[in-house]
Amino acid sequence: MRLNLVSGYNSKSIFVFTNNHKTASKYIANVSDQINDRVFTIGLGKTENIKPSALNAIVNSNGEYLLLTDTLNDNSIFKLAKYFLQILVGVNNEAVVLDPDGTLFADQEHRIPFNLNEADITSDVILMLPRPQLIDFHLETPNGQILTPADSASLPGLTHSYGNNVAFYRLTLPLPIGAGERAGKWQAVLKMNEKYSQHRSYQTAATHLDATSSIKSSKGVPYSLLVHAYSNLKMNTFLTQDHYEPGATIQVKIQLSQYGIPLNKPASVTTKMIDSTGIQKVISFAKTGEGEYVAKVKTDSSGVCRFRMMANGTTLRGRKFTREQVRTRAVWSGGNRPNPENKNPHE
Repeated sequence: MRLNLVSGYNSKSIFVFTNNHKTASKYIANVSDQINDRVFTIGLGKTENIKPSALNAIVNSNGEYLLLTDTLNDNSIFKLAKYFLQILVGVNNEAVVLDPDGTLFADQEHRIPFNLNEADITSDVILMLPRPQLIDFHLETPNGQILTPADSASLPGLTHSYGNNVAFYRLTLPLPIGAGERAGKWQAVLKMNEKYSQHRSYQTAATHLDATSSIKSSKGVPYSLLVHAYSNLKMNTFLTQDHYEPGATIQVKIQLSQYGIPLNKPASVTTKMIDSTGIQKVISFAKTGEGEYVAKVKTDSSGVCRFRMMANGTTLRGRKFTREQVRTRAVWSGGNRPNPENKNPHE
């Protein structure tokens, strides 16, 4: 497939969603040197089927990244959607502030705190769940003001909308409440809608979900909350590996900056790595320069390694911030063998 030329933009991106099965005469290796736009890719399937070394090559050369799904199952309900949203964050030069998952039951209220700061210009607070109407979704400002969907009709800078399996708020900061609501601890407040919590059993409420049987049997509503910000406080991440066989060493480098200047104030930087067997490791980073942190981890088995990288610290004005990103890397048996993509199969 040939993409049409696009003009009128300072920055352009290409998004590739693929199982990496070749269907045309030219392989990635034949055209990778002609790609000069940012490239984001999602590899759909198991590592040994995708063999993503070529996909890694095209994203590494353009400064972006590859996300791998591995096997999708009932527990992967939000995985693809979150991958797409994170790539949208990258395309828009935004930042991920927070990215937790949870399950809400009828007798609970979940309050999920997140920090916005003076460098944040706008923020999207996104709630993904199988049916948005099941949950009352409100926001609490740093000064205790409760925002509801109805407030979006009268409060400048606040919008609320429902979509397919999603509800979200968009905030233009500062919100014109009092002296202005911006920096500080915000909270997403989640509670089961009364018509389900008071008049229906857990199981009855769950049968209204257009989802899998495993979700129905849980008698709760699974959700994923994502907080994004268009911000002058950035976390850039870079993953490299020395080869593609089990035993490879993966290096993770994180750079924090504010207003384009390395953020040299102390920060806590960690990553939760889940390997292909489901084993989770918490890895700490060493500070190697101004605003720069590096960690290395050695792989043990074939498959996808998923990294959830987290940084928290204070801004130049001493305000708390958090940043998150998800990245993936993979190793597989035979990963170091020469790839047949080095030439056109019809030559």
